[in-house]
Amino acid sequence: ILVQAASFSFTKEPKSQDALHGRSAMLRCEVNDPQGVIYSWKHNGEKVTNSERRFLEGGNLKFTAIDRTLDSGNFQCFASKNSTGEEYHTGEASFNIK
Repeated sequence: ILVQAASFSFTKEPKSQDALHGRSAMLRCEVNDPQGVIYSWKHNGEKVTNSERRFLEGGNLKFTAIDRTLDSGNFQCFASKNSTGEEYHTGEASFNIK
C-alpha cells in the first residue's frame, strides 16, 4: 500500500501582536510533519541566534523580555527538512511594542 505523504505545511505561523516592553512573548511556528525538521528564525533578514532573552523552544521563538529597540521589525520562521534539504518559510510577523 502506498501512503501518499501529506504536503508539507505550517500548522502554526507567527502572528503580529501587541507586546509590552520588558514582558515575555512568543512567536509560534509548527509544521504538520516535524520529524527531521530544523527550525530557524530571521529578524529583519538576519538569522536569530539564541540568547538568554530570545531563544528557540521547539519551533517557537520565545522572548523572556521584549525590548522596544532590539525586537522592532519583522520576524520570519524557516523550517528545513533534513531528508530533502527543502526550506519553507512563513510570512512575517512583528510586535507592536507598548
